[in-house]
Amino acid sequence: MALQITQKKGAYYLKGQINVMSKLVLITYFNQLFRKENKIVINIEEINAIDKQGLQALFFMMDKAEKSNKIFSIVGYGCKDIYDQFNQKVA
Repeated sequence: MALQITQKKGAYYLKGQINVMSKLVLITYFNQLFRKENKIVINIEEINAIDKQGLQALFFMMDKAEKSNKIFSIVGYGCKDIYDQFNQKVA
């Protein structure tokens, strides 16, 4: 399933897969948001798969937010692989 991004009540909901095919779309979409938003919340509840390139895209966005003094949050119980990788990076 292609990645879908929708906005509701101040959060951006991702649905589908974050992978090598959707990485550029994801980064481009959120780069535009970083220019005008101070806080970005991504809900991954409906992400069913992520590959290494997808994880790199999320790490890239986290780093960009930190360097730009923006708030960037990932919420939801989506794909367990995301949490496993973030926990390894933080630990």
